[in-house]
Amino acid sequence: MQEVRQVVPKRVIFVGTDHSDQLQLQESAHITQPFDYITLSHCWGKPTDEEMEKFRTTPRNYQKRLEGFSYPSLPKVFQDAITVTRELNKQYLWIDALCIIQGDQKDWEQEGARMDKVFASAYCTIASSSASGWNDGFLNRTQDFSQSEEVSSDQKIIDDFCKLVDEGQLHTRAWVLQER
Repeated sequence: MQEVRQVVPKRVIFVGTDHSDQLQLQESAHITQPFDYITLSHCWGKPTDEEMEKFRTTPRNYQKRLEGFSYPSLPKVFQDAITVTRELNKQYLWIDALCIIQGDQKDWEQEGARMDKVFASAYCTIASSSASGWNDGFLNRTQDFSQSEEVSSDQKIIDDFCKLVDEGQLHTRAWVLQER
């Protein structure tokens, strides 16, 4: 039996179960079955004005987002989060830039006040620790692992992983503690 989450965000992105290019912003109140969702914790970086318009939900494009939008139209970090969500066999993903209407003060106040509960109630949170912005993905990245003769290669990879997470770009954000 599927566990019902205590809090659901006002909106989630329907990513489907297959590798379709079609996505849809959905209002959670209109989803009739209990559902799990995954959240993305990420750095916005320094997006250009064009990227801010293209990669966020705003009052101007909200209706279009509800009608549907395409996977290729999104930045790499969002695409990677969609891929992980699908691989975990979940159909819903929450990304702040897409699920909170940016530029709508009332929506931001309501949804921003609930972010800690949205993250806490998620099936899991994808932490894009190594990406410094929207255009940096986190899948299929290569890392130069230096080898030391004093430790095994497995130990070195684990040590580097911990350092990459703890000192990653994601941990420079004020929101990160709320999202953990």
